[in-house]
Amino acid sequence: QMGLLALGAMAALWAAPPGGEGPRARRAALGLCALLGAALLFSGTRGAMVGAAVGAAAIAFVRQGGRRFAAGLLGAGAALYLGMEYLREDRAVVFEAVRALLQGRPPEGLGFARLTLWDVALRMGADHPWTGVGVNNYRALLPNYHQGLFEDASVSWGTAHNLYLHHFADRGLLGLGALGLLLWTMLRRAYERVRTAPGFW
Repeated sequence: QMGLLALGAMAALWAAPPGGEGPRARRAALGLCALLGAALLFSGTRGAMVGAAVGAAAIAFVRQGGRRFAAGLLGAGAALYLGMEYLREDRAVVFEAVRALLQGRPPEGLGFARLTLWDVALRMGADHPWTGVGVNNYRALLPNYHQGLFEDASVSWGTAHNLYLHHFADRGLLGLGALGLLLWTMLRRAYERVRTAPGFW
């Protein structure tokens, strides 16, 4: 939610040439960007930060002459992600994977519990490919696919920590296809709109 709000503030900031929508509106959008950026940073939610960077790059990409800036935003997002991994070693994924590879051992840590969750979601979906195991049944059926405790001593997690795999497990190919169609329609409509009527809204 913070990432989406930050993208809305960026869209408002970049909607018109400087001064086109009034200095107060630009200052408000800039302040909102700074506030939400700080909130994202302090939240430690790396996925949301990277998502905001990719979204900002997409906004820059569709603007006239913004492709070089878009590449810079993607680079900044990658650097931010790696910086957060360095500062939060207990949640590192990339660095831990490299360390484990160099030491010849399997990777450890909460970040890698997601691999188990994803594997379970894939196996659930493969067992019930068309309709899945039913809405909200991932959590209930997870212990049937994974014996043992997770690192937080729980026997089951509420989600697969991946929107697409969770839909596949809960709703099968039909639900995953519906989600894909929804997201593709929204993306195509947004791209058509920004090409024909650029602006904040």
